[in-house]
Amino acid sequence: MLTEYRDIGQQPPERVKFTARLAELHKNSVSPTGKFGFHMKTMVGPITQHNDGWSDSWEDIFANFFGGLLDLDGEKNEPWPEFEHTKHLTKVRVIPLLLWPLQSHGRNSKPCLVHGNLWDGNAATDRQTSFSAHNEYETGNWRASRHRLSSKTYIRQYQRKFAMSEPAEDWNARNLLYSLVTIRVRLFSTLP
Repeated sequence: MLTEYRDIGQQPPERVKFTARLAELHKNSVSPTGKFGFHMKTMVGPITQHNDGWSDSWEDIFANFFGGLLDLDGEKNEPWPEFEHTKHLTKVRVIPLLLWPLQSHGRNSKPCLVHGNLWDGNAATDRQTSFSAHNEYETGNWRASRHRLSSKTYIRQYQRKFAMSEPAEDWNARNLLYSLVTIRVRLFSTLP
């Protein structure tokens, strides 16, 4: 296998500089189409991510992307009615409940460049392979205690530079939803 070497520097990155640079990337980046999404499917390890296509709606892009991850279970296992019901509720209730408010009632959520798999061992950004998403999507991965970025000081430092999206009271629930992507990817990356 041939790959390009990327020197990503100190790990975990220094909190203040790292979160300031990340917030700057999110604030100053511009989606090439002005929409959420990406021009092609991307991969996390062996898993195809369904973040391709463009939409004015972050809710639509995330529902397609995360829905694709949820549906992987049906490809590997026998039907499990309780999980099927939970998947359905997540797709038709939870995602709209948490993400629709970001772009309703006069609110606007800017599509910004995100790394998409940002954790302490993978803290470099490449504009050629990152998709346009809601900036808070980036911090969902930090919820996992196995990552050194899970320290709450990283989140606080980031939020000093880039305030929580409104409704702010939904931030924790959105962050939990975004963290589920990491759990699904990790689970399916390790299954035979």
